[in-house]
Amino acid sequence: MFNFFNKKPSKQNSIDYCTKLAAEARIDATLDKGNYIAFVIYLDIDKLLLVEHLKSQEAYTAFVEVIEERIRNGHYDDPSEYGMPKEIRESISWKKNLNVPRVVAGLENKPLFSWNPPQ
Repeated sequence: MFNFFNKKPSKQNSIDYCTKLAAEARIDATLDKGNYIAFVIYLDIDKLLLVEHLKSQEAYTAFVEVIEERIRNGHYDDPSEYGMPKEIRESISWKKNLNVPRVVAGLENKPLFSWNPPQ
């Protein structure tokens, strides 16, 4: 009757929230010696709020699926495209191994959780 006091989000609300969050997140490729070593997903969200929504396995899966699709489609910041000499950029472009860990960072850029991409 007085459901407005219930602070736990519904499963569908969490799925929608996590999908939107993943679609709007900044994703940066991280390089070391010309090879990708990770993708960092930056979220401007409080850790406790994120955890509340990610308690639903379906919401977590939706978040990961959107991030994976964005990475597959090249929707991430690639440092190899900024200010590097052409010969270095070209040597990096063929080494784009997308099978590297994904790290989610929250406020203050602190890591919240990570996963390895599906093989």
